[in-house]
Order: sequence, then C-alpha cells, then structure tokens
Amino acid sequence: MSKSNKKIITLLILTITIMSIIFLSGCTEETDNNVPTDKWLFAMDTDNVRSKYQQDSWPRLIIIDSEGKITYKGIGYHDKDSLIEKILQAKNGNAESLGDSVDFTVTTFNNQIFTLSEKKGKVVVIDLTGVNCYWCDKQMPELQEIQKEYGNDIILISIDTNFSGETEQDVIDTYNKYMLR
Repeated sequence: MSKSNKKIITLLILTITIMSIIFLSGCTEETDNNVPTDKWLFAMDTDNVRSKYQQDSWPRLIIIDSEGKITYKGIGYHDKDSLIEKILQAKNGNAESLGDSVDFTVTTFNNQIFTLSEKKGKVVVIDLTGVNCYWCDKQMPELQEIQKEYGNDIILISIDTNFSGETEQDVIDTYNKYMLR
C-alpha cells in the first residue's frame, strides 16, 4: 500500500471517529434545557414556605406570572384542564393579580438552589404538597401531564410542607417517578 493510500485511510478513519463522537455526544441521556420533560423540581419546606403562603390544607397550588405576581391560589385537587387555563392566563399576562409573591429559597432534590425571585420572566407553578395527602397524590399525574405539555415554558416545583412529619426519604419514596433528579 502506498503512502498516499495510507494517509487517505488514516484521514477517513479519523473523520469517521470524529463524526461518531459528535453524533454520540448528542445522544446522551442528559436533559436538554429546550426539551420538555415529564419530571419537575421537588424540595422539602426548609424556608417556611407553608406559612408564607398561608397553607392550611393540601394540596395548595400557587401560580405566579412572569412579573412575580400571584395570579392563582387554590386548595384541593386540580385537574389538568382547569390548571392549563390558569397557567395560560398567567403566561399571556391577562390573569388578575392577587398581589406580589412572597420570596423563598429551597434546595431541590437534585441539589439546585431554587429562589423564587430569581425566576422572574417565567410562569412558576408552586405545588405545596404532602406525602400522606390523598389529593396531593391524585393530582401528581395531572401535574405530570402539564409538565409534559409545557416543558420549559413554565417552572413547576412541588414542595413537601412536612405537615405529617415525613422525612426526605419518605418524599423520595412517594414521588420519585415525578422528580427531576
């Protein structure tokens, strides 16, 4: 084999190797920030979020528009269709303001620091939940459908408000299939 043929074969192998690496790097299981996911952020209530949003019953959902205004507060089970309507109103800027949101910071189960005031510009859905709450559990698939449909257009965070003394492991055991981790 001539030197020029060896160079061509070497260049061809090198090109195929580089192209394979580039292709395979795009096929990882890491979540792309532009791809919707059916999982979302979860945290324990370490900043007394419960009292900041006057929670006395579960589940409680709070929708905050891109300007940091509360546009919805509701107690009890919420289905996908009723929530989507409220989320779209907040997203489109035509929801009635119920006042300013109250800032808080929690560490999520995937070790992100979540500070509400840093999320301005996005619609945030806060799900205040509990492990031993029947309606909270029943609502999770509805939230999952919303997360699938809206992905990165909204920020969804479920916060266990620890009303029954559960541990972090209890929350993981109960809601792991919904958690972004």
